[in-house]
Amino acid sequence: MKSIAILFFLLLSAVPASAGTIKTPHFLFEFYAGGRGTARNLSKNAETDRSYVLHFLGIDAPQRITVRVAATQAEMSEAVGSNARVETWIAGMAMPGQDLVVISTRGNEVFSSREVFLHELGHIYLHIATGNRRIPRWYDEGFAMYVSGEPVLNRLKTLLPAASMDNMFPLKDLERHFPSKEPAVNMAYAESMMFVRHLFNVYGRLTMLALIKNLRAGQGFDTAFRNAFGVEIVFVEKSFRKSLASRSYLLVVLTGSGVIWLVITLILIWVYTRKRVQDNEKLKKWQQEDEDLLASYLARLSKDREPPEA
Repeated sequence: MKSIAILFFLLLSAVPASAGTIKTPHFLFEFYAGGRGTARNLSKNAETDRSYVLHFLGIDAPQRITVRVAATQAEMSEAVGSNARVETWIAGMAMPGQDLVVISTRGNEVFSSREVFLHELGHIYLHIATGNRRIPRWYDEGFAMYVSGEPVLNRLKTLLPAASMDNMFPLKDLERHFPSKEPAVNMAYAESMMFVRHLFNVYGRLTMLALIKNLRAGQGFDTAFRNAFGVEIVFVEKSFRKSLASRSYLLVVLTGSGVIWLVITLILIWVYTRKRVQDNEKLKKWQQEDEDLLASYLARLSKDREPPEA
């Protein structure tokens, strides 16, 4: 009896002490007190978001996904089933093998909770689409960021300065080791997103689906890529870097420190010139008023000195 009680206690301790749950046909939302509103909002669009990602991948996935919404650091660690601290920049986590998504509401102002939800669904369903084959981390992250509709501008601002100095991560490095600390992790995410975006824009969705099909068939990533795209990935990577470098050169030219100081100087000169013009106009106006006043005074004086009529 005692052993049963201990087993029951261990089972309970493995499950987060959520404040409530919301069920939809394909999701179970478990939320702590501070995540109730986020869970409710996500659940309203969850089935639509699921259909969007699955249609994007051209698959169906009938299983139910558990989504835990945490509001504090302790809740986030408990939700992912770890005593380790979860970095504050992490807005969400996906565990494809467990059909589990964890969403943080710890005040992340960069992404909306729905963007994070779509991002994590991208991870879950991509792994299902590939038959849980091994895929590079950059491709996994890049696809999730692309399918979530994350704005491009902030990632470009991170990536372009490095591209202009040819200081980006080689994709092979990101495949072996993906950074986990800022600012390197921001660069890795930006590069992953923009490269996958490049693949979609240049080669199209059907080619990306062919890659996923090849992966599901058991081909290694490089082989699956070559068979889908008709070219080795290293050549596509070089083309991508060249494209970014040309854009970043323009950015450096337009926003370089020398140009910035030139623009500031021109603005100051314009302000000074404008002020001088306004002062001159005002001075002319005052001079004209003085001349009109003097002419009026002289006219009255001349009239007063005229002899009276006989």
